[in-house]
Amino acid sequence: MSRLQAEKNRGSQLIYPVVDDEWRPVPERRAAVLAAIESGSAFDSIRLGGFAVLAARDPRSVRLPAVRQGGRDYPLVLEGHQGFHSPFAEPVAEAARRELSGLAWRAPGRHVVDGRGVIFSPWSADPAEIARYSLGEQLTAPFDFATQLVTGVRELAPDVLVLLGPGEGIGGAIGTILVRERFFGLGSKQAFQERQKSSEPVLHALGRPEQRAKFL
Repeated sequence: MSRLQAEKNRGSQLIYPVVDDEWRPVPERRAAVLAAIESGSAFDSIRLGGFAVLAARDPRSVRLPAVRQGGRDYPLVLEGHQGFHSPFAEPVAEAARRELSGLAWRAPGRHVVDGRGVIFSPWSADPAEIARYSLGEQLTAPFDFATQLVTGVRELAPDVLVLLGPGEGIGGAIGTILVRERFFGLGSKQAFQERQKSSEPVLHALGRPEQRAKFL
């Protein structure tokens, strides 16, 4: 899949915050993102809760109000990222379906939540549906990470969340979603940060040695 993305994908991605420094929604930023999508200059790519990730042929041409937040200037072009989860990836999907037509698919050993918020369970998942989604909509349609996380927490009731990595770049995005939904009794950015500093953090990032040691 990585090879096909490099060979056939078009476009690139940018990221833009739709919440402020305290993770409170900023309606005018969300409106600007929707306007960019409706104008056709960008596609909705990944819904990260507090951030919008857009795909565009030229992300620097997408008109969004400049924002300085968290020490970074936005909109921020994601260098090295192509037009994932958007129509730009249709050639990748077509090639993947050809090249991986003989791949053996099976039901997962654990519950899996996809980018639509659909749960595939070990005892009822249809391997053919997993294949269709993985080599189709998962590549060419928006990936709703926020819905995926909300579904997983509501339906599977985990004690903690584990961010596998390789880094911890989406830890803040996860925090904004947990606060928005008031999961684990968290109602603010400060509450989330204090919980993370406690002896029982709700989010464990394997990119951090002290947290990785608890699981590996």
